[in-house]
Amino acid sequence: MAGKNTISIDIGTFNTKITVGRFHKGNIYVEKALMLETTKGSIVDGSLVLEERKAEDFKQNLVQALSMNKIKYRDAIFTIQSTSIIRRELDVPNVKASDMKSMIGYEIEQYLPIDLNDYIIEYKVTEEKKDNKSKILIAAMPKTMADDYIALIKSIKLEPKALDINSNAVSKLLSFKQQINDVPINLDHTIAFIDLGHSNSNILILSKGMFQFSRLVAWGGKDLTEAIADAFDVSFQEAERKKISEVNLSISGTSPEPVTMNQVTRNIISRWTEDILRIFQYYKTRNANNDINEIYLYGGTSNLRGITNFIESTASIPTKQVKTLSSVILDKQLANIELEYYLNSIGAIIRK
Repeated sequence: MAGKNTISIDIGTFNTKITVGRFHKGNIYVEKALMLETTKGSIVDGSLVLEERKAEDFKQNLVQALSMNKIKYRDAIFTIQSTSIIRRELDVPNVKASDMKSMIGYEIEQYLPIDLNDYIIEYKVTEEKKDNKSKILIAAMPKTMADDYIALIKSIKLEPKALDINSNAVSKLLSFKQQINDVPINLDHTIAFIDLGHSNSNILILSKGMFQFSRLVAWGGKDLTEAIADAFDVSFQEAERKKISEVNLSISGTSPEPVTMNQVTRNIISRWTEDILRIFQYYKTRNANNDINEIYLYGGTSNLRGITNFIESTASIPTKQVKTLSSVILDKQLANIELEYYLNSIGAIIRK
């Protein structure tokens, strides 16, 4: 797909991010990037909600956004995340590529109580071991979920080219030798990239630039907003405003309300950090002597003031927010975009 622009759409429960770009010789050239509010109730756990015209309302907003921004390209990719998508890392014997899918089907049936006919299954080899085995990553997406998205793409006169998963999209984006925030990635390090979303967050671990592990966890910015709303007896919308304008984990504050709000926030982020460290510990039990050297945050909730320093001090692991990537070449008109929102949609442009 080198040299050909593609529309890449990352649908979240709160916001939908759209990028237009192309992948060529290790760089992603981004021509357009925009964000619109996802129609409330139209997406639940990554699935389109077809009842009560909610998905239809979302479709109309999507069409309007593409039209207003004069996006006329036809090839389109959706990238999503959902707890309904099954991801597993398995060690399997080395076999011919033609025999791999049947072996994977057998392995899945041994470990998971699902009907393979109801899922689209993809895999990629992440490591070839010395013991005549390979480590593979399996992704199984419900066919009904995939069919709904393909139908949506076609209904707005676009050509479906792929349906991606956020963790896979970002792992492709970060697999190149490049710089994050103008600092070269240390390929000897094991690095965690955490997508702090609205309803869910995704923890992705790369080692030596290669995918190792990912987990989707059921917490995100919505939980923090709800905690603030409950603590101060305000609406969700007012709590969201307070979260953005008043919370700052880098300071203790001088007036009672911000201090209390910061404490509510600290309690929530502390629980998140405990979960993150438990996941890191699980990863280490399967990968001996492989400590997490760095953490990078992205996604909308990564903009919470002071969150990087708070997680760094709590986890005792250097933590930063992704602000720039040297492999992402932005059009001049996009100089001021907040890249941390768009990593999933940008990564999905890479087809390999």
